[in-house]
Amino acid sequence: MRFLRKFNGLVVGAFLALTLTNAAQAACDGTDQRKSLTAGEREQLSDTVANIPFASGNHWRATRNSKVIHLIGTIHLSDARLGPITERLQGVVESSQALLLEMSPKEEEALKADMASRPELLFLQDQTLPELMEEADWQELSEAVHERGVPPMLASRFQPWYLSMMLAIPPCLTAELHAEGNKGLDHRLRDIALAAGVPMQGMEPHDTLFRLFNDEPLAKQIDLMLLSLETADQSLDQLATVKAAYYEQNHAEAWEMSRRAVMQIEGRSQDELRALFSEWEEDLLILRNQAWIPVILEALDGNRQITVAAGAGHLGGAKGILALLKAEGFSLERLPF
Repeated sequence: MRFLRKFNGLVVGAFLALTLTNAAQAACDGTDQRKSLTAGEREQLSDTVANIPFASGNHWRATRNSKVIHLIGTIHLSDARLGPITERLQGVVESSQALLLEMSPKEEEALKADMASRPELLFLQDQTLPELMEEADWQELSEAVHERGVPPMLASRFQPWYLSMMLAIPPCLTAELHAEGNKGLDHRLRDIALAAGVPMQGMEPHDTLFRLFNDEPLAKQIDLMLLSLETADQSLDQLATVKAAYYEQNHAEAWEMSRRAVMQIEGRSQDELRALFSEWEEDLLILRNQAWIPVILEALDGNRQITVAAGAGHLGGAKGILALLKAEGFSLERLPF
């Protein structure tokens, strides 16, 4: 489940946005995993990406008749490079009649309220993880969460999917998890819209991801959590790979590297891993993309221009937002980012 945290993160969303200060980045430098690919592996990656529609580009314009949608692929990680990017995109947001996000401030407040009033969203109610896991697995998990500043006693009550996400955060970044003033691109664009009086709208109900995760049977959640635990030591390099690909505007490469990392997990069959990745790709990207299109089109109705900002992993692919808009009759143009 470690790839859930990587895109959306990029895909997973604003409620657990990972933020990085420059100091933390210096202390937490990982290695772009693409650098370790052999020539053959690099060629295979390039061939795969070449067959993915809209595989690159973080800023696109979709036009149909006189209607315009600016589509911006975001990253939920703070970085000094976002400063000039935000400045270049400021005029786009300010000239739009609406900014659509995965989660607007309204949805974020509703989620916070739910988390405060409904502990079952994050916490097990009738059992603890030590009661549900093998002792050796629990001890390994305890050590991993302790490294991330979470007391094992507290972690024993968390929903397993939440721990899966936590394990994808390198221990050296845990202190920066909720650092004030360190914002990913989505939050920076929100600030622009707020200052300019541009209305904001979320593209899905605030509890979409919580329902998705909590609907999984507990046994499957634990199984996915153990997969995350097996690969937690790779999280820093995986994060470095995602970030490097994002600033190159090669979001499809980042997603395919996530797929490759999953397929290399030991102790599971290739068929099982392939099915697992496909299932989450369907749930976290494809179905959400498809659900967003009517929302986007409705928001465009009555407006001349809107901006849509979503995790970059949502843009490309045969069932990405760009391809879905093309199927709706929009012409697409890649713009400077």
